Amino acid sequence: LAEAARSGSRSAQGIVRRPMAFVRYHAGEIEAANRCFEEARPFLDGVVSTWHVPMLHQYAALAIHRLPRDQRAELLPAAEASLVALRALAEAGPANFAHRVELVTGEAALADGTPEAALAHAERAIEGATAGAWLADLALAHELASRCCAAMARGGDAERHDAEARTARARWGQSTSPAAG
Repeated sequence: LAEAARSGSRSAQGIVRRPMAFVRYHAGEIEAANRCFEEARPFLDGVVSTWHVPMLHQYAALAIHRLPRDQRAELLPAAEASLVALRALAEAGPANFAHRVELVTGEAALADGTPEAALAHAERAIEGATAGAWLADLALAHELASRCCAAMARGGDAERHDAEARTARARWGQSTSPAAG
């Protein structure tokens, strides 16, 4: 990262920060993940023709909406900018991006205290991620659905979604859940 900054490589400065953020997000370190995503955001212009852009928008917005309310408030414009970018991609390629819009929209709804609406988005994200075999996103969608069900005191449904998330993570290759540390 220091060499990328010294050499002025905008792409390397964006790319190196991204896996740091993903690891923190999947380890359940949401605040640290958010910091990494926001540090990477100014360097998106260095990676415009790659998957780095939509993945940063997806995970950065998810991380913002998982933050405590007082920390989230000032970052909502960045989350909204990421959602706008994802919606534009979903218009051009719904099979690749529509479920990501549903994930972010669902996470925002849960953060805003509307678990019923969030669950509807999570269910659409599950459908889209399943159809496209997006296993990491399928796990995230089931995790979101589980948290929605738990918020609505639907323990059996929450447990079912937790099990589905574990299955998707195992198929994707991630052996532990963020909650497991």
